[in-house]
Amino acid sequence: MKNLRIACPNCGAHLDVDIDSGQARCRFCNEIFSLDSRRQGQGISNAEQMGYDFERGRQRASVEFAQGYAERMAEENARREQWGFDARNTVSAKSKMVTLLLSLFLGPMGAHCFYAGRMGRGVLFFFTVGLFGFGWIYDTVQIALGKFTDGYGLPIVY
Repeated sequence: MKNLRIACPNCGAHLDVDIDSGQARCRFCNEIFSLDSRRQGQGISNAEQMGYDFERGRQRASVEFAQGYAERMAEENARREQWGFDARNTVSAKSKMVTLLLSLFLGPMGAHCFYAGRMGRGVLFFFTVGLFGFGWIYDTVQIALGKFTDGYGLPIVY
């Protein structure tokens, strides 16, 4: 028994066709079709047909993926609305007390900035001794008021 590998014309799935019988069944769409009836009236080679079938299946899969993605995003947004989640209302996982203590005792060296994930600002504080003291005082007040943000721009409030 000799097998030929082709794609289903309906769903684009790969099929194993028995050349001796000339028929195949698609595992996905359960359609039975004849290899000879598929080629009737077509003046193209098997390779061209396989390329066409592959491209058709690829385009169909791309459309189905896009539709599925849109549906998943709609479900996710509905779930977020149901539970009152809004990305703009999130806060940092960093501790406000740790940040404040680091600022009070090691602020001129930028320890609180390094802890919060603000590496560039931490390096600047380290080499300028807390922006000559002014940046250190400013950050300490911001931390105490809950307006200091981490490296992702999320406020450190708890």
